[in-house]
Amino acid sequence: MPDSPRLLWLASTLLPAMAKRVNAPHAMAGPWIARLLEEVRAHLDCEVCCAAPFAVPERVDFCEDGVRYVILPRKRRWHYWNYSWDGLVDAARLIDDFQPSIVHVHGSEHCLGLSHRRSAWDGPTIVSLQGILSAYAPHALGGIDMWDALRSEHPVDLCRMSGVMGVRHAWRKGARVERDVLLAHTHFIGHNEWDKFQLRGVNPLSVYHRVGDPIRREFADVAWNPSSRMAYRVFFGNLAGAHKGGHTILRALCILARDYPDVHFRVAGRLGTKRGYGRMFLNEAVRLGVSERVQFLGFLDAATMAQELAGAHVFVSASHIDNNPNSVGEAQTVGTPIVGSYVGGVPEMLDEGRAGLLFPAGDAEVLAARVAQVFSDGELAASLSAAGRKQAGKRHDPRSILDDLIEAYAAAGCSVRRRTIESVAPERF
Repeated sequence: MPDSPRLLWLASTLLPAMAKRVNAPHAMAGPWIARLLEEVRAHLDCEVCCAAPFAVPERVDFCEDGVRYVILPRKRRWHYWNYSWDGLVDAARLIDDFQPSIVHVHGSEHCLGLSHRRSAWDGPTIVSLQGILSAYAPHALGGIDMWDALRSEHPVDLCRMSGVMGVRHAWRKGARVERDVLLAHTHFIGHNEWDKFQLRGVNPLSVYHRVGDPIRREFADVAWNPSSRMAYRVFFGNLAGAHKGGHTILRALCILARDYPDVHFRVAGRLGTKRGYGRMFLNEAVRLGVSERVQFLGFLDAATMAQELAGAHVFVSASHIDNNPNSVGEAQTVGTPIVGSYVGGVPEMLDEGRAGLLFPAGDAEVLAARVAQVFSDGELAASLSAAGRKQAGKRHDPRSILDDLIEAYAAAGCSVRRRTIESVAPERF
């Protein structure tokens, strides 16, 4: 047994150091994983190895800043919703080679969560829930009628199953793989009651641990201020697909324009407008006559995203399904007033309407009314901002998150301790 515990993290997409090594800057995992890794590396007495698959001809193994990174080769095209036997074998070999004190799988939706079963290693495992596909799949179209979605799809997307209908198909297939993963483990990490209830619906014998996600530092360095925000600017931070509800915001924008002629909508995220949901979104904006009010910002780094939040009048999360949207936590950290849909774990994040206003998913009329409340009531906006920042400060506190992670690891069978002498100053949130 090594002196320091060994943590093996398995993810479905690359961490920043991995993406930089293979020159794939946009093929990165959720920022919360990289941010958590920073805290673990700085404050816990352990060895860490992070592994993820990517299209490389052979395994890439390197160390950077005290962390070992392994990029597993994808020998042929595979997706997280399919079993990849060669991928499982490669991950199992890494487990046998590294001999971890615990395997931490980030995300239940990919088959790497089953790699420990093909290994001779017999140690503890834990899985972080990043979204339950069985709950997500029915909402893949974001309330769009199936025939409307089919008519709006680009022919290439239909042939390749790469558009909105392709996402629906992928999630339905992925839910089958995910079910096997959820039944193959005992200990799970989640963020809220919604995560716990969804997990228990599949695996009633599971042990659930609540551990938050630390927010990137850039969002704690700026603060929303009523005097510096741009009036009537609606900001939306993640237009990843139909389930995020961008089309609902467009309909609400059409309603808001009657009373607020200067209202405009800024959209962040990697979204092409020639195919997929981006094409559908742009066509809907043109049909509603609001395309000139919409500005696509593309991919934003953390610092730029924080500035966009600070300059917005209101942030909208219009998802039809979401367990713990990172963008909501980031907006709360900055203090931007939030209007969010009543789905998944969002009501808990917004304190059931006290740290943000809620509306039924897909209801553009109520969304418009909630946004209008923020536009017209400066005291309400300031109150939502203050309450959101306070709640985010507690939820995303790095020290509390590490304590909860240590406790979850210990319950699973791996004892990890803080360094006796911290190598860095205490984190300022």
